[in-house]
Amino acid sequence: MLNFPANPSNNDIYSTGDGDYIYDSTKGVWKVHSATATTLTTNIVGEGANLYFTNARVYANVNQIGYAYNTYVDTKANISS
Repeated sequence: MLNFPANPSNNDIYSTGDGDYIYDSTKGVWKVHSATATTLTTNIVGEGANLYFTNARVYANVNQIGYAYNTYVDTKANISS
């Protein structure tokens, strides 16, 4: 798992055994800087304070606030034309 610096400045370079990444402060992202760098995915970048979207997290929050989700909803409808 990659462990990027917490407060990078524009054009900071983070080097790993797999390659280098450069920070773009205008977009707030790390970009691949060398041909050998691994493409960034949620599998190798830690969440930190910004949690990734997952269906499980959505369902947990929906259940917690008392809304029904698809297994409890009757999908039959009366439609008149």
